[in-house]
Amino acid sequence: MKSVLFAASVVCMFGADNFTWRESSPQSIELLEDGVPVFAYNFGMIHKEGVPAELARSSYIHPLYAPNGAVLTGDFPYGHLHHRGVSWMWPVVKVDGVRYDLWLLKGVHQEFVQWIKKDPGLLVVENVWVANGKKIVKEIVEVRARKTKNMTRDLEFKLSFEAIDKPVTLEGEPTDKKGSGGFTVRFADRQHTAIRTQNSANEPDSDMKVREWAELVGDFGDKHGGIRISIDKSNPGFPNGWQMRKYGFLGVCYPGNGSVELVHGKPLVLRYKLTVFAAHP
Repeated sequence: MKSVLFAASVVCMFGADNFTWRESSPQSIELLEDGVPVFAYNFGMIHKEGVPAELARSSYIHPLYAPNGAVLTGDFPYGHLHHRGVSWMWPVVKVDGVRYDLWLLKGVHQEFVQWIKKDPGLLVVENVWVANGKKIVKEIVEVRARKTKNMTRDLEFKLSFEAIDKPVTLEGEPTDKKGSGGFTVRFADRQHTAIRTQNSANEPDSDMKVREWAELVGDFGDKHGGIRISIDKSNPGFPNGWQMRKYGFLGVCYPGNGSVELVHGKPLVLRYKLTVFAAHP
């Protein structure tokens, strides 16, 4: 990973529209709105004591805060140590006849390359996927934060994936045709959990139910909050299937039980919106 000289810019911090960035650790930068944390983006490799070294990960958001300060995301949760905040991960990554697993971090991982933009409220980052020591996918992550209104804040994601050399195939989890893999949120511990969609105010655990959006709400300690994931209508296969779990997981399943091939020169672009709230929107 390239060395990152960010300290000078965070000492004086910069911003407009009340957004500023600061270095929260040598591996993470944090977005603030009016001096209050919004989220941290982890660009360096994040390890946890007592967890196998191969589960170190980067290129994800955690913690993500509700406007009332509740920490909504979890990382390295017991029983699912590979789950990581707001992330994008696939269980089947095939290149040159070999299968890797970005979901469980088996043989492939993401690495930071460079900052493209660190504007107030806007972050654009270039990463690569590295499999067996070789760079196989170029990843561009764009996150734009909107001003908080009525205890609700929108984060807009644009994710771009392009094969660097040989084609790379992505597939969802084939076991029991779960189809899981893609844009996901792992939630922090909470009580009084409900999963809502346009079809139901209390969705059960399920795989591959097709929905335009889904949200999980609950009481995170003494604070109420939740996150809604909305799929952009421009995304391939819209609306997509979902993996929904009351233990605290929402994931958009793309390509689900199918496959998609990444090729050089033709990036796959996926867009999502997170609506983060303390009071229900």
